[in-house]
Amino acid sequence: MPFITNWLVRAQIVVTSILFMVGYVTWNRMTAIAILFGSLVAMANVVILVWRMNQAEKRNLLEVQKNLHLFYRSSLERFIFVALLLASGMGSLGLNPIAVLVGFALGQLTLIVSQIMHGIKSN
Repeated sequence: MPFITNWLVRAQIVVTSILFMVGYVTWNRMTAIAILFGSLVAMANVVILVWRMNQAEKRNLLEVQKNLHLFYRSSLERFIFVALLLASGMGSLGLNPIAVLVGFALGQLTLIVSQIMHGIKSN
């Protein structure tokens, strides 16, 4: 799992940096900051996911119900955390909502692509 985590974090840092630069050059500084904020929310979501996966791995639960309970709990925690961060970015911070969501979506896309690429490499 450390390989996946390291590769994923690096990929997200690279994608976030590229998105920020594209937003800054193409539009303006505030749009770039909004894209950066959305990407950082996606990155925080991945950090929580990896943290929970490490916890589950250490517990080595053999009972399916306990694993399923941890899965649902982690999903709910991440959903609430992401919703609060996105709402604060678009509400309290007054960032461009479309740019925040684009940054978040592309950050999440990095997670999906990296998992697919890791699956291809391991086969």
